[in-house]
Amino acid sequence: MANFLASKIHIDNEHLIIESKNYQHKTYTWVEFLKFIVETNDSGPFGEDIFFILVTETDEIKIPQSIVDDNEFDEITQRFPNFDYAVFIEAMSSCKNFQFICWESKS
Repeated sequence: MANFLASKIHIDNEHLIIESKNYQHKTYTWVEFLKFIVETNDSGPFGEDIFFILVTETDEIKIPQSIVDDNEFDEITQRFPNFDYAVFIEAMSSCKNFQFICWESKS
């Protein structure tokens, strides 16, 4: 599985476009995603301590929370039916090195 660290994201009705620090772009359709994971760690408050991880069959896209504003977060999570906000709230309260699965494809 290829790992991709996002430095910017672009959202539209059909796609999520990821840009990396080396200006590489990758476009995904919303139906490609199999999992939405929140990864927490103990690097805060001075380091990046929350990442949103989107998993496809071939890629794992790691998106730092710091590059996603509230509106973008809402747009993303609304694409995933039955997104588990209780798990998300638990993740946001954590300072452990852990991964929280907030959504998983049923197919």
